[in-house]
Amino acid sequence: MIMNSFRKQFDILAQGGIFLPHETLPLALGQFKGEHSLDIPIILSVLVLSVLPMIILFIIFQDKLVKGMMAGAVKG
Repeated sequence: MIMNSFRKQFDILAQGGIFLPHETLPLALGQFKGEHSLDIPIILSVLVLSVLPMIILFIIFQDKLVKGMMAGAVKG
């Protein structure tokens, strides 16, 4: 019952014009591969853009991450 509800909402979103990717990043990067060549600059730029949000989040929450690891490393 829950899956049917999710599927129905997913179909409504997909038909409403909201872009929902149907493939993961490695599969999407495969589209930039030709029969005998690779478009390396585009592949690397897509990889950099995909990693950039994670780097920004790490920079923002770095102090909390380090405090959490130090609190968990205290013995006793």
